[in-house]
Amino acid sequence: MSKVIQRVLIVGCGYVGSQVARLLSERDVDVWSLNRTPKDLPLQIKQLFGDVTDFNSLPQLDQNFDGVVYAVSPLNRTEESYRSAYYAGLENVMNKIGHASNPKDVPLAHSEISVRLLLVSSTGVFGQNEGEWVGEETDPNPTNERALQLLRTERLAIELGNPGIILRLSGIYGPGRIQTIKKILGGEYTCPETNHYTNRIHRDDSARSICHLLDLPAPKGLYLGVDCDPAPLHMVYNWIATRTGRPDPCPNMTKTFFQNRNTPQTNKRCRNQRLVESGFSFMYPTFREGYEPLIRQEETRCKRV
Repeated sequence: MSKVIQRVLIVGCGYVGSQVARLLSERDVDVWSLNRTPKDLPLQIKQLFGDVTDFNSLPQLDQNFDGVVYAVSPLNRTEESYRSAYYAGLENVMNKIGHASNPKDVPLAHSEISVRLLLVSSTGVFGQNEGEWVGEETDPNPTNERALQLLRTERLAIELGNPGIILRLSGIYGPGRIQTIKKILGGEYTCPETNHYTNRIHRDDSARSICHLLDLPAPKGLYLGVDCDPAPLHMVYNWIATRTGRPDPCPNMTKTFFQNRNTPQTNKRCRNQRLVESGFSFMYPTFREGYEPLIRQEETRCKRV
């Protein structure tokens, strides 16, 4: 890590945030976490407790953080849950860091808070569904209120961070998130209802990219956190089935196979060029490298059962 970032607060130590905490602590960064409940984290990580949606429940955050990672998850998929967890929650946390005395205080201006703020957002803000490529320069074109709340929060993070950085992650997989593998091994999957591209990133690359952006001397304001292969879902199924010796869930693929099926809600190819050009290198550049060790682990577990 750069000497610039010495003390980091991670708000939301869930699937990705907890891995970020571990990686940073291994680099001798002074890591603090903020969660509603205690988490299974290394002892050197200092745990704070509070609900970001409730300003009065938050602890004092006057430890002179020079980096904040905001990686919360809403309680459910309603618009209000997204608004309270993301926009209001970020506002509450940054007010606490800026020593606001009550939740009605106006958030401090960008220049008044010297904290590098990284918001973990989602490629779900993109509403494109015709298989087109999207990147940081693409108009998100959101199709639902949840995406609109994320975009509002992104603008707030840019305003309050010094600098503010947005990382839009795609579908996250990795240890503990192997339902696709389990179902194909069990012969439970059928061919997808729609022919659409899917975007993903391994949990470890998600965490590593966050650490990378915290350390970057002059980061841009927006990055897409996706691997190098936005693959059609049926191709992912086919690869896992072939690799594990299971029947292909889509054995009769033809050009007309999907013609009478539903239009996909999302169908886009996310480009990671900006992240790669910043110097980031993927451990798992495609789903093949990422799924391979997960398949081996699951096959070993099944043999023991």
